[in-house]
Amino acid sequence: MATVTGTLSDFGYASLAPLRPEIAFIPSGAGVFGGRLMATRPVTVTPGTSGYFEVDLVPADDRWFQIRIAWLDPVSGAPDNDYVEPRLYVPELGGPIGHLLKAPSTPSTDVAWQPTAPKPWPVGLVWVNSITGRVQRQV
Repeated sequence: MATVTGTLSDFGYASLAPLRPEIAFIPSGAGVFGGRLMATRPVTVTPGTSGYFEVDLVPADDRWFQIRIAWLDPVSGAPDNDYVEPRLYVPELGGPIGHLLKAPSTPSTDVAWQPTAPKPWPVGLVWVNSITGRVQRQV
């Protein structure tokens, strides 16, 4: 297991403790670690009153975690949440969460809108058949 550490706050550095926050680390897929078969059930942690948290996660080169931050709305008490866009990749030694986040590579958004398949058809290009409406991506 690798320990990931951090502090949860709002953008004014205020603690969310009165809003009963919870941080969920959602695995990108099932996996195997040693002799264990790992399910995709989220691993959750409740930060302390200062916002500080520690969570033990399985390190993996081929898996990452999406992070969901949940809290209760201060007025209505209804649940609210955010999803952190960069992916969390956990190395064997763990570490501060800010050092472990990586943005996913962005696929090409180039689109060809024409009646016949593009020639040449580069990888990543999306072709929309302007007659049938069929959409294909070159992989």
